[in-house]
Amino acid sequence: MTPDLKIIKGYNAIYVFALAGQGIVGAAIAGWSSDNKFSLMGALRAASQMVSYEVAMGLSLMGTLLIYGTVRLQPMVAWQNEHAWGIFVQPLGFFLFLAAVLAETKRVPFDQPEGESEIVAGYFVEYSGLKWGMFMAGEYVEIITSSALLVTLFFGGYSLPFLFPDGVSISLGHTLLFSYKMNHLAVSVMEIAAFFGKTTFLAFVQIFFRWTLPRFRYDQLMKFGWTKLLPVAIANLVVTAIVVVAFDKAGPAVGDALSFAASVTQLAVAAFMIFVPLYIVGLFMRPVERTRFLQSSAARFAAAAGGVKATPMQA
Repeated sequence: MTPDLKIIKGYNAIYVFALAGQGIVGAAIAGWSSDNKFSLMGALRAASQMVSYEVAMGLSLMGTLLIYGTVRLQPMVAWQNEHAWGIFVQPLGFFLFLAAVLAETKRVPFDQPEGESEIVAGYFVEYSGLKWGMFMAGEYVEIITSSALLVTLFFGGYSLPFLFPDGVSISLGHTLLFSYKMNHLAVSVMEIAAFFGKTTFLAFVQIFFRWTLPRFRYDQLMKFGWTKLLPVAIANLVVTAIVVVAFDKAGPAVGDALSFAASVTQLAVAAFMIFVPLYIVGLFMRPVERTRFLQSSAARFAAAAGGVKATPMQA
């Protein structure tokens, strides 16, 4: 019996999370098979940490799925392009999901499975050479994949503000302000560049956390996941469900107000994307002001005495 392709395509997001959950198996087997107490401890830490934060990660995403009304990735991007980016409609869900993703990728401050100061190097302490390189490459692949997933769910995916398949169309509510037709190739190139640019930026943000934040203790990590992240994710889901039902039962005036607010967010994003590159270019082009802020007492005494006698070379 031939499977229904529509059903297979309808679970893209669930399929991605199902594949991401297989990372637990790799970390657990790698630590257990090394026959080393530090490796085994790192494997146990990795398994418990990843299982704990997967629960919060899934619940933090449920509010977003309620708003989008689908689990397919492409309709999510289309909804954000038509209305507003996910970070505006689910800001708390974004931060919860980002924290859970950082814990899933086992990066600082959630790198207890490695814990160089505690368990040497954790579940891959016995691995070197290409095997160690595969572990590290896998972590960076996780960072890139999680960044692409964040872009798809909360930052409009490949879409740009007011950019549609037929060109640019700027509007506030139901009022059309500007329209410009473009060919499909130009739109596709802009969308591909936008997706990879957003993904690169979010990958840099995750790496920036590693440079900045100190490592948690293991008990602090587990306490944060179960007593802080999980209850807030459940509360966010309940509140989002109530708000979605309330807006569905509201009149057309509320729908018009939401449409206008969505257009305002798109304008804000467009202004931000134009202003930030110009500001960065201005910083690089600004002349450097060289001011002398330190002067020794000997220089002051020499200036009071009439200056320093010129050497034959200076004369």
